[in-house]
Amino acid sequence: MNSRTIERTSNWTPHLEIIAAFNTPDEADAWLKASPRPPNSAYVLVANDYHVVMSFRERNIRSLVRQPTLEFYLEEMIQRGPPSAVAAFNTREEADTWFNSQAAPPAQSVIQIGGEHHLAVYYRNIHHRAIFPFSIAKRLESKEGQEE
Repeated sequence: MNSRTIERTSNWTPHLEIIAAFNTPDEADAWLKASPRPPNSAYVLVANDYHVVMSFRERNIRSLVRQPTLEFYLEEMIQRGPPSAVAAFNTREEADTWFNSQAAPPAQSVIQIGGEHHLAVYYRNIHHRAIFPFSIAKRLESKEGQEE
C-alpha cells in the first residue's frame, strides 16, 4: 500500500493540502475502513484524483467523494495565463525522472511534457509527488455541458 500519513507543515497551500495518497480506490477504501476515527472533510488523493473523506461516526458511515478541487485550480491558472514552465520534456518518463531526482522540490511548479503544460506538485506533509496535466481542467467543461 502506498499510503502516507499527515505531518502538517507551515508552507502548505489550502488548495493542495492532502493527508494521504493511494494508488488505487481499493487501497483508499481499506484505509478508510481501518481508520478508527476517519478525518471528516479531509482531502486524500486516490489515483491522483482529489477526494474528501465523509464520515458520520454515530452511524459508522464512511465514504470518499471525488472533488474537482484540482480541476478548478488548474482552470483558474489557465484563465490567468499559465506561468512559464520551469522545464520541458519530451516524455512523461523524462519528467518523472527529473521530478524524482530533486531532493527538495518546490510545492508546485509548471512544466511541459510533449508541449502540454503540467503542474508538478510536491505534498511535503506526506512526501508525495504528483504530476497533473492542465488538460484535466476540461473535465469541468464536460460536466457543465452535461448539466445544461
